[in-house]
Amino acid sequence: MVTYLAIIIYFENGGFKINPNFRASDFINKFLVVGITEELVFRGWLLNALLKKMSTWLALIVNNLLFLCIHLPIWYQTHTLVANFTSGGFISVFILGLIFGLLFIRSKNIWVPIVYHMLWDIIVTIF
Repeated sequence: MVTYLAIIIYFENGGFKINPNFRASDFINKFLVVGITEELVFRGWLLNALLKKMSTWLALIVNNLLFLCIHLPIWYQTHTLVANFTSGGFISVFILGLIFGLLFIRSKNIWVPIVYHMLWDIIVTIF
């Protein structure tokens, strides 16, 4: 997963460059708040509830459609909504949600997807 992200960053930016808009507050917000809260809500609570009512794959799909939906207001606010749909960025969010869900199901430990989510967010924020 990190290799995939590194390849994308390298080719989109022509190398690895620190984001000039990076601030320490972004680091704290994305690293601590977003990864933990999204995973606790979407994998820790919602996915667990869905798994009791439907098959694993259906629960993952429903969970990740809702996970994708929470990103829509942010994309709208930052004027990147259209770009995320035309570039396929929404697909990355959906696939990441699937990966985080599978990590949670296989490990039976909420900290596994939390750590992966934090790692993903912080790399995206810094580069």
